[in-house]
Amino acid sequence: MNVTCQTPSGPVTVASGVGQQNVAIPIPSSGSITCTVTGYSYGKSASTTVTLTSSQAGQTMTQTLKIPVSGYYIPGVGFVPVSTLILLAVVIIIVVILIVILLIEYSNWRRRRLAGLLGPPK
Repeated sequence: MNVTCQTPSGPVTVASGVGQQNVAIPIPSSGSITCTVTGYSYGKSASTTVTLTSSQAGQTMTQTLKIPVSGYYIPGVGFVPVSTLILLAVVIIIVVILIVILLIEYSNWRRRRLAGLLGPPK
């Protein structure tokens, strides 16, 4: 998450980090300051703009960003995007197919070996 405020000298990054953040922004005695809160997760981003005036000095404002990422919350794991779940399913299917192929080949090898050991009587 980034918090950037527009000052007369240009944009200034006030805070940057991960998760919930508490940011104190100095408000000018006259006029206002405009700040943009931007969040990014799993290839998606969201932002909101807040204009603070001198009448709001000393007050607490809460801004919540909702990032439009599709996925599921799994207890003990956290948020898992759908793309990760699809990738995991594909990998599991490929591993199962490889195990089945290896078991079939092992069975054929054992059958040939056993036939070679027993072989026709001499």
